[in-house]
Amino acid sequence: MKKTISPTKKWGKPPKLHFFSSAKLFPVNLVFVVLVCCLPFKGQAQYAELEAARHLAISGQHQAAETQLAALVQQHPDFQPAQLLRAHNHAWGKQYALAIQGFQKVLENDPDNHDALIGLGYAYAWSGDTPKALYPFSKAQRVQPGSVEARNGLGHTYLIAGNGTAAAKVFKDLVKQFPEQSSYFMGLGQAYILKDEIKNARKALSEALSIDPNNKTAQELLDRLRTEASVLEFDAWGGYSNVGGDQRYGLRILQASYQFDPKYTVYARYDNTLSLDNIDFVTRRNEVPAAWVGSFAGWNSKFASRLEVGRRFFDYRNDQQLVKAEQVFYTRSAFNIRVGGFAGFSSDLPTEWYGYTSMYVPLGKIFSLEPSYFYTRDGVNPNPQHRALLAAKLRHPKGFELTIGGFYGKPNLNIEGVKDQISGGYAIALIPFSKIVWGQLAINHEDGIFDQSTVFAAGLKVRMER
Repeated sequence: MKKTISPTKKWGKPPKLHFFSSAKLFPVNLVFVVLVCCLPFKGQAQYAELEAARHLAISGQHQAAETQLAALVQQHPDFQPAQLLRAHNHAWGKQYALAIQGFQKVLENDPDNHDALIGLGYAYAWSGDTPKALYPFSKAQRVQPGSVEARNGLGHTYLIAGNGTAAAKVFKDLVKQFPEQSSYFMGLGQAYILKDEIKNARKALSEALSIDPNNKTAQELLDRLRTEASVLEFDAWGGYSNVGGDQRYGLRILQASYQFDPKYTVYARYDNTLSLDNIDFVTRRNEVPAAWVGSFAGWNSKFASRLEVGRRFFDYRNDQQLVKAEQVFYTRSAFNIRVGGFAGFSSDLPTEWYGYTSMYVPLGKIFSLEPSYFYTRDGVNPNPQHRALLAAKLRHPKGFELTIGGFYGKPNLNIEGVKDQISGGYAIALIPFSKIVWGQLAINHEDGIFDQSTVFAAGLKVRMER
């Protein structure tokens, strides 16, 4: 099994997943707590207790706030500000069912309470029940025509629901009316991400960052957009091979990919690596290129699939038919498992195939490990071949990537005078020169069963966005 250097990084999570969650959408000093925060203090004990509980709630001490608010509501069952703050505190603490019950209780006695309607809408939206969130926000707009809090809530509900078009309409109106408010540009940027309009998303997020330079979320989203798959990508690789003392230069890989939908990508590839890296072909100066077409589908947040079919062209024997397949299983923690395989068929060549499994193990925001195992049968050797790889990947938010790995294998040839093990290492770097042009560098060294081989490769990636 020959190690080749691929021009594309391993597929990560399906592109354009939501970058937001109920815990990160908004700061705790939400607009809809203004009513609670600005209540006139009359010197009564319950207002002092309410203010103390409010400080606990907005500082994230939700259990302590609940203890005080529960006692306050029990002592003063008709004290509506305490009921409202208690419901908000439940929502901020992700106890959405309790929050919904609390807001509904307030609305039973005061059906047009604007703050309770806004809170109920967010509680439904954060819990994932976005259809039920629409009515409270809509009613809040009828209670207070043009309500900014209600419009903002609707926009974020559409974001959570994945409706980028509706969310963009809401936030376009808000940024037009409030051009100094960074949070509305944030919402607009996330709406454009859902619509796969990356240029517009970058523009909106940059505007949010210019208004609020300390906005870490805007910066993180901008950085992440640099590493997402683009609508059109073109890769070209060339390089130098030294295999057993024989040297060769040449074109290694050409690839073009098109992401016609955030979930689906198709691509075509010309692969000439075998001509440059196989000792027999290098010695005889044979050209043995292969042509591939493939597709990648990120079905949802749990599953993704890749399928490729190709043809390898020989000038002295029949061509070989090729097929590759891969299934990816994701978890919430970004850990994922890949299972796949390859097979090559020809009328005058033995069938060769291999299966593999690999894991992506994140060890922080920018560092990960990727162990892999390959099991190979080539149709000539009756014994199976094994290879294990371990790679460490550094992925910087600005787009720079560096992968360093090593591998060890057992060919099981059982031939006298031939080594029964292979080993080596490799490194691959992806370097952003601009938003459009990226550089790629790779080196691979293998101590094989017959000879040592070293490959140096360099390439360019061109990325086009909508």
